[in-house]
Amino acid sequence: MTKISFVAFLLAVVVDVSVAPNVNAQTSEEKARAKVVDYMRAATSIKWTPSEDIPYWNKSQGFSFKKGVTYYGIPYTQANRDYDLEKFKTLLKDVNGQATYVGPNGSQSYAGNDCSSCVSHAWRTIDASFPTLSTDGMFPKRQKRIVAVGAYEFNDEKTTIDIVKNNGKAVIKEAYKALKPGDAVLYRGKAGHVMMVTRNDPEHNRLYIADQTGCDNGVPKGRDGQSTMRFDYEWTYDRLFENNYIPIGLKAIYDLGK
Repeated sequence: MTKISFVAFLLAVVVDVSVAPNVNAQTSEEKARAKVVDYMRAATSIKWTPSEDIPYWNKSQGFSFKKGVTYYGIPYTQANRDYDLEKFKTLLKDVNGQATYVGPNGSQSYAGNDCSSCVSHAWRTIDASFPTLSTDGMFPKRQKRIVAVGAYEFNDEKTTIDIVKNNGKAVIKEAYKALKPGDAVLYRGKAGHVMMVTRNDPEHNRLYIADQTGCDNGVPKGRDGQSTMRFDYEWTYDRLFENNYIPIGLKAIYDLGK
């Protein structure tokens, strides 16, 4: 190889490297979405053990968090429901190497959160002044910090049941495809539920969620019956539609992508 051709070869390599995309680079929006999902993962996986039996907030479930048993995730309650991960950690004390819960232990006083306050706390990692909402307050037009995800229409509907019915399956399922990690799906009828999206799989018409989900027939619905929270739990688009969920997102995250 001549000296001139060798120099040309080196220049080509330098140019090629300089324009090669950085596959590990993340946009501000992607970083925000990852932060929200990471919060939900941490809130779901924190280990704790009650120092005393704690009766579940809804006594009809017949469940108690038992002294000495290890549980995962912030516990579900609709009573003392405004505990985020950091605030819950302040009530844990190291006892013989175990993170032991030493806070209030009454059925209406133990520290925890419910589905909507949990999602509110996760979104607050991005929007510091985001309020602690109920599902009734999470409709996009009722809360300026929340946006609709996808091209579905909603006006003065009182429930997500009405929104899903008025738009139809094709429109709502197409909206599900637009969901990204850190977005959420909302159901609201007489009661409500909201779940955070951890990942989406439009090719197979399904997504995965994290949520604070409580008990069913006296058994916590998450992680082997030892958690009231779930992470990376699968929902098909058909099942979401049948259960009248609409896709929503945090405006502060979408603003980062503009």
